[in-house]
Amino acid sequence: MTKLVSLASLPIGACSPRSFGLALVFVVSISLARGGPAAEPAPTADAGGTIVFQSTRDGDYDIYAVNPDGTGLTRLTDNKFEDSFPVPSPNGRLIAFYSHGITLMNADGTGRRKLRGCSGLAASSWSPDSTRLVCEASGEGLAIADAASGTVTSLTRSGRHPSWSPDGRTIAFVDRERLWAIPADGGTRRRLSRRKVDEDGTPSWSPDSQRLAYAGSVGTNYRHDLFTIGADGSGERRLVQRISDLQTPSWSPEGSLIAFMKRLPHYGVAVYTVRTDGTGLERVSVSSGGESSAEPAWSADGTALLYTRWRYREAEDTDVFVITPGAGEGRAVTHPFPQGGTNEGPRWMTGPSLSGGEPAPHTITLPLSRKLTFAEPLQSVATDGRRAVPYVQAESEHTAPPRLLVWDAVAGRTGAHAPSMYLFRRARARRSAPRLDVWRAWQHVRWDLA
Repeated sequence: MTKLVSLASLPIGACSPRSFGLALVFVVSISLARGGPAAEPAPTADAGGTIVFQSTRDGDYDIYAVNPDGTGLTRLTDNKFEDSFPVPSPNGRLIAFYSHGITLMNADGTGRRKLRGCSGLAASSWSPDSTRLVCEASGEGLAIADAASGTVTSLTRSGRHPSWSPDGRTIAFVDRERLWAIPADGGTRRRLSRRKVDEDGTPSWSPDSQRLAYAGSVGTNYRHDLFTIGADGSGERRLVQRISDLQTPSWSPEGSLIAFMKRLPHYGVAVYTVRTDGTGLERVSVSSGGESSAEPAWSADGTALLYTRWRYREAEDTDVFVITPGAGEGRAVTHPFPQGGTNEGPRWMTGPSLSGGEPAPHTITLPLSRKLTFAEPLQSVATDGRRAVPYVQAESEHTAPPRLLVWDAVAGRTGAHAPSMYLFRRARARRSAPRLDVWRAWQHVRWDLA
């Protein structure tokens, strides 16, 4: 029997405004000759296809694919630019993503080509037949791009966050805090609702293209509620109060449920589902440490729901989870060990299961064994599979970096180490990639302690 102690989750307990507690919960990865430890049922490898997501596990953002049960992890991009926000085509053959502009590639990562004239994507950018996609134009407004030829045609002079209807006829979008629709082949746009909407959210079509779900503004205190409205602008209906902004609601494939993000007390966020008539509100993402969850998306067969979950309260790093609604806390598809980094922006992709890649570890949760207290909120936690470093950012770039606490799970002790000022200043200078800086700092600490 071999054992590998790894960091699984880092819930922060209740604390005073100036004292932040970090509870380190470790899991043991065990390989046995006969079976493994008991665990809750996980979605099968072919449930809903595969999952594509962005990750900093190798230094900067790249795009990966994985099976819903955590097997077959495959890296799809590897270049000097950050590759992020993957949006697979409905037929599973192409992936649009951001890489110094909008780029297309085949589902296996080959055949990269730029889409000149496009600067932004949305989760529902693809046409149902996978031949075109609607994007935010490089100048202003929206444009239609042909996936085969790369030709980009202007659609509107203004607007953001487009969503293509499942029947292929209409594109909904947000412009000046209002919800609009326009024929996909061009024409006169029309306003659907007089209510203000979240200008950073994306409307979502029902499977039959008859209604749209969106986050509508209520009052003057930046509150958002979940609404649906008919494709002709009639029958607006409030479903849920006090939801999160910056989101794209997700309709279940049969159209009976909508998954979305709802605010919790003390600034947390969780994934919920609700029936289309506003009844049956149910929290889906549940965690013992109270970590927030976001980015819900239904699988094509409607049996599983995908989302991301913070590794601990106020964390910057997340992992991808899959859950069968009503079946417990959900199952982690990605892990903070052994590579580290953050995993986010997951999307379902139609296609066969992946083979090879990194094996998914068998894990069991051990009892809470250690609690550390910090005077400032944690920025991130990095781990190499045995040791963990909780990182607290210094007050300014001229302030000496805080001493790093290195928790050794095998030895069961904590040691304090001072990182070099040179590394600290270099990391602080790279404000555009804070997650990358934290991981590089941990690599430096690991090197010094080896």
